[in-house]
Amino acid sequence: MEVQLIYFKASGKYYSDALLELTHEEKNGYYFNLGDRIRKLSEQKSLPGIIGDWLGSEENGFAVVFPVEVEGEYHIGFPILVKKYNNKETLINNKSFTPGAKTNHIMKVRTFKQHGKFDDVYDMPLDSECISEGVALTYKISNMFCSNYPKRRGYIMVECPETLSGCPHLILPSINPCDD
Repeated sequence: MEVQLIYFKASGKYYSDALLELTHEEKNGYYFNLGDRIRKLSEQKSLPGIIGDWLGSEENGFAVVFPVEVEGEYHIGFPILVKKYNNKETLINNKSFTPGAKTNHIMKVRTFKQHGKFDDVYDMPLDSECISEGVALTYKISNMFCSNYPKRRGYIMVECPETLSGCPHLILPSINPCDD
């Protein structure tokens, strides 16, 4: 049984992805320890598909973990956002987005709490201003989302619709939970 690791730079920009085999313990009730193992693999410079300490680098990248569903196998686990404990939060509050028409292209939005625990998943129609020649423009999607939700406590991963080309993007929190 495997999980997919999706790597994001400190800015939230997609970097790459790879597969990681679950340990026997993770398959049998200890899936919740997977984030700790990924941090340790990063420190040991042993993450699949990455050279160096991805989570501990100067950029302090992120990894999102998705269980790979195989037909006929029991589905295990849930998505996890893995980050170094000392990640700096990036303040993003972009009010410059000019909305266009809603489209029939539906993007998947997954939310994670500040510490990385999976929170929710929902579908959101993509704005026409975020599409160019069949490509979902992640920077425009980020601007659209940040304009609509300027006060974000957690992380948001947006996935491009299957009807368009593009890659996922991680939108970072805009406020610290202590700032109220």
